[in-house]
Amino acid sequence: MANVLLLSLVVLLAVVVFPASGLTCSYSCTKYSWAYKSCGTWGWGRCGYHKSYTGTCYRTCRNGGWTAWTTYSYSTCTKTCGTGYRNRYQRRSCTNPSPYGGGKSCYGGSTQSVRESCNTHSCKVNGAWSSWSYSSYGTCSVTCGGGTRTRTDRRTCSNPYPRYGGRACYGNSYKYTKYSCNTKVCIIHGGWSSWSSVSSGACSRSCGSGYQTRKYRRTCTNPVPKNGGRVCSGDNALTTVTACNTQNCPINGGWSCWTTTTGSCSKTCGRGVRVLTDKRTCTNPAPQYKGTACSGSSTRTRNEICNNLVPCGVKGYPRYRWSRARRVYILG
Repeated sequence: MANVLLLSLVVLLAVVVFPASGLTCSYSCTKYSWAYKSCGTWGWGRCGYHKSYTGTCYRTCRNGGWTAWTTYSYSTCTKTCGTGYRNRYQRRSCTNPSPYGGGKSCYGGSTQSVRESCNTHSCKVNGAWSSWSYSSYGTCSVTCGGGTRTRTDRRTCSNPYPRYGGRACYGNSYKYTKYSCNTKVCIIHGGWSSWSSVSSGACSRSCGSGYQTRKYRRTCTNPVPKNGGRVCSGDNALTTVTACNTQNCPINGGWSCWTTTTGSCSKTCGRGVRVLTDKRTCTNPAPQYKGTACSGSSTRTRNEICNNLVPCGVKGYPRYRWSRARRVYILG
């Protein structure tokens, strides 16, 4: 019976002291033992008491185990563009299982990180103006009397140039600055005004090209000479002769001389009649330039006796004929 109890006690101790994993861990602990010391009158007695000391104890323990690495987490990129850097993290914990009863903690780090590039796209570069470049001055607007001249300054959007969608420079690439120049007083030479008509004579003819006299005057006031300027040279009066009424004068028509046409005699002997026709034309001169035509008729007729001296022939009498050339009757 005693053997059975002893065996049961050993099994119980094995279950309590040693876990199912079979891992025990030692640790420092306070232990007590029974000790004796002198006590009583004159120390002749002997008293017992518990004495503590540090010793080694054993208990069930478990070493820690790492969990799986978590998914990646990232730190903020050092730049928003133009290639910066960030850390890529993974974490794990020593909870798979957690160390227990003085078991060993997990070996290694609970965090691992990798440095990697980020935001590698080019940064927008906004344009900026270069310094002004000064050009030479322009020509003065006047040679005297106070004018202006202009200086043109230029700059370019190249410090730097806008790139990768950056903004262009704001404002103008040039500016104008005006300066006074040639402020000395101008010498003003006199100048003639326009000619103005003073008087105008009548035309010498009403038609057929006459002439007309006109008088003009001008003054040295355009401009008036100033500051030692020269006076106008030349005459201030002018007389001109111009043609006038150059239209042709009307020419009224006039009759030419009469021309006569003689008709045939109504008889060859013994007093006949013939018609004389007179004609004239309106050509001496012909009417022109709205002149009036000739008045009267251009034709007239008249009768004259003819062959009145030519006797008509009688039987037994000779026959005569008129000779125009000789203007006599001849025996015919």
